[in-house]
Amino acid sequence: MAIILASKSPRRKELLKKILDDFVVSPSGVDESTIRESDPVRFAVEAAILKAKDVAHRNPSDIVIGADTVVALGNTIIGKPENENDARRILTLLSGTEHRVITGLAIYREEDNKLLTDCEISYVRFKKLSPEEIEEEIQKGDYLDKAGAYAIQSVGDRFVEKLKGNYDNVVGLPVKKLKVLLKLFKTPDCEVDIVDMAFPKNWAVGRSGGMVVFIPEAVYGDRVKIVLTERKKNFAYGKVLKVVKPSPYRVEPLCRHFGRCGGCVLQNLLYERQLELKERYLLNTISKIAGAEVLKDVKVFPIIPSPDVFHYRNKMEFAFGGEKGSVFLGLRERTSPSGGYFKHTIPLSECPIFSDVVKDIFPVFREFVEKTGLGVYDPYTGKGFFRHLVLREGKNTGELMALLITKSGEVPDMTGLMDRLPVNVRALWWIENNRISDVVSFEKKHNLYG
Repeated sequence: MAIILASKSPRRKELLKKILDDFVVSPSGVDESTIRESDPVRFAVEAAILKAKDVAHRNPSDIVIGADTVVALGNTIIGKPENENDARRILTLLSGTEHRVITGLAIYREEDNKLLTDCEISYVRFKKLSPEEIEEEIQKGDYLDKAGAYAIQSVGDRFVEKLKGNYDNVVGLPVKKLKVLLKLFKTPDCEVDIVDMAFPKNWAVGRSGGMVVFIPEAVYGDRVKIVLTERKKNFAYGKVLKVVKPSPYRVEPLCRHFGRCGGCVLQNLLYERQLELKERYLLNTISKIAGAEVLKDVKVFPIIPSPDVFHYRNKMEFAFGGEKGSVFLGLRERTSPSGGYFKHTIPLSECPIFSDVVKDIFPVFREFVEKTGLGVYDPYTGKGFFRHLVLREGKNTGELMALLITKSGEVPDMTGLMDRLPVNVRALWWIENNRISDVVSFEKKHNLYG
């Protein structure tokens, strides 16, 4: 049984040598232009899967590694340049901005249809590049076959002002994460039935060898093939390899950002089933705290469902992300049991649980923040000015209140902002929040209009 790298990239080949002494290179024939996924992370993972499966079809008993790297500015995928002019356009676009470098990983074996996926994200900020600097780099020809039209090992600190995350990932292969995935792939797998959901984390619950296993990617009612990623004394965490039998309660999530965004986690579970599981959780919690006897003679009525499954929330706390030249709004990424708490913001272009108004309001605030020249707050360092945008919507009237949350400082000139907001924004507040914790706190309130 061989290990095959499904890539023609010499950079990936050299990086893979850091963790493997013996492997074969067999490039895939996948045409990435046929992939319809628009979310950068999902695109990268889907491309990696297709590459791995393409090569595995010719080598069914071997382990195949697929990888795909994309550059994303906000939610826009910046692919490989088609020609010199396209490379010039891309480098000009990235100049002075922070962008994400995303590598999707897939390990696949066809004979038992075993698949394991993951991704790595690094954040690269370019200096402001002059036309001469861009032209000099283009003439080297290094932009060919490079996502984002550059190779970090070539441009180095001439172009890069700051790098957050894994360097190897920007080169093309996050070998540290890949090493962990390969170890998991070779770990014996098992099949489990998902019998419950663990609230408030919203992780699926199964059992393996008498031990409770928490599995974030699964849905209540699924039968899944998993590998155990971490063992504790009384429980373990698992990662889905394959959905053996989908739950009858599985539904297709409406939101294109579902999965990585931490705004909601049960959108792929039938709403009626969500209510039943939450009711059971509530009753179990009461029994644990007060004793089972307190509910003995109590008649419990079912939870009254919302008349609207989507667009029901009347308040959302969105976070600013990115840096000058690439500011965006979104929500913090979803947490995982093995990965801890992440404070990165997932760029959003829509939010079906809140309202379609974000499509009109987000661009106005993004442009305003860019023009002020003040930075976006970084929850890791505590630096930056703009923190959150809180939106409240009257569902019966359609009227909106916007609250711009920043650190304390000189109030930005809001004149242009107020003039550009949609007419249904009837109130605008500026809120100062200097708390270190990543929460919305109304320390000082300034009513600007409404």
